[in-house]
Amino acid sequence: NGLAFSPDETLFFWTDSTRRQIRVADFRADTGTLENERLLAQLSDADGVGHRTPDGLIWHDGVLLSCRNKGWGVAVHDPQTGK
Repeated sequence: NGLAFSPDETLFFWTDSTRRQIRVADFRADTGTLENERLLAQLSDADGVGHRTPDGLIWHDGVLLSCRNKGWGVAVHDPQTGK
């Protein structure tokens, strides 16, 4: 649901609301393709933000901000660790 590029446009991030995940892949500008898709963060009720589903994503000041529905909030994620 949420989409974001890293500031250098080498990484592409997106949220998967159904699976409650934030995912990342390497972006190849020369071909416009994504490679090496991987899980950045698996969200759960135990992650300290309650029952919230990622529903938006933006890069801001070196961190990823994910908007949460069903919980009314914004979470901050380290783009390297997802925490």
